[in-house]
Amino acid sequence: MNVPVYTGKNLLTEVKLLANGGHTEDVLYPYLPDDELVKAVNLALLLKRPLLLMGEPGCGKTRVAEAVAHELYHRNGQDFRDSYYKWFVKSVSKVRDGQYEYDMLERLRDAQPGGKLKEDGEYVRYRGMGDAFRKSQKGHPTVLLIDEIDKADIDFPNDLLNELDKASFQIPETGDEIVAAEKPIIIITSNQEKPLPDAFLRRCIYHFITPFDEARLRDIVVRRFYPKSSPDTSLLDNAIKTFMAVRIKIKDSKTAGKNVSTSELLDWFQALQYYKTTLPTDENEALNLAQTELKKYLGTDGRDLKTLPLRQVLLKNYETLMEFEKV
Repeated sequence: MNVPVYTGKNLLTEVKLLANGGHTEDVLYPYLPDDELVKAVNLALLLKRPLLLMGEPGCGKTRVAEAVAHELYHRNGQDFRDSYYKWFVKSVSKVRDGQYEYDMLERLRDAQPGGKLKEDGEYVRYRGMGDAFRKSQKGHPTVLLIDEIDKADIDFPNDLLNELDKASFQIPETGDEIVAAEKPIIIITSNQEKPLPDAFLRRCIYHFITPFDEARLRDIVVRRFYPKSSPDTSLLDNAIKTFMAVRIKIKDSKTAGKNVSTSELLDWFQALQYYKTTLPTDENEALNLAQTELKKYLGTDGRDLKTLPLRQVLLKNYETLMEFEKV
């Protein structure tokens, strides 16, 4: 049995993605999974079951699917985006929304006098799941991200069971059945806003992404912001120490709200770096104010939360802000 293997080591540096077909030019930033996440991905690949990822918002769940697709398919002239499909679930989503849309309005227009009816299949517009099933090939399964499944109605996961098990679905309007030549690699994320049914959980490989430790966060920031140069050690050390202190304080608090995530650390560090390195002009009062905050902050050991600069990036609700006002 030929089972694909994910090592988690092929996206350690930034990748430039060129415009290609329907894809726009973009950048793929480094992604550094821990050993347990790599193990969970490989179990899902071996057993051909969906991988259900949970964790705090901003911990990197959504990026796992593109990292897997990149490692498996971005080589020998292939573009991984041709094998990677996404379905962002909404509160009103139904299973069909991720599979296809039948353009009944266009068909009605074509059926009017003077119009020309096309074959029924030409009115079908495939969505993320539909394309993933149609384009999955033997020995080359596509990668499908089903993002934030817990946003939808509580019955939504159960409605997916048959399609996920059989890797197929029906199109009643045409009488066609779409069957994947090989089960896609399916990665599902959840923010735990709603419980998921046991029957759905039984069919998944489950992994919870725990917050990264200080060493891994430092590595993530260095690879993101200093790919070809030495890091600004003073700024980097203070930022990581402060971020860890903020995270611990929020976790230990009984009143503070959402904890800080890796995503917010990256945004915060980008802002810190900008305000430290950009020279202000006489007209740029906002830049001067931010740099004043930053100078006070860099004069500490990085853990004095009274001098937390640009806190708007990290503290996301009133309860958390008030907790830090008491420092």
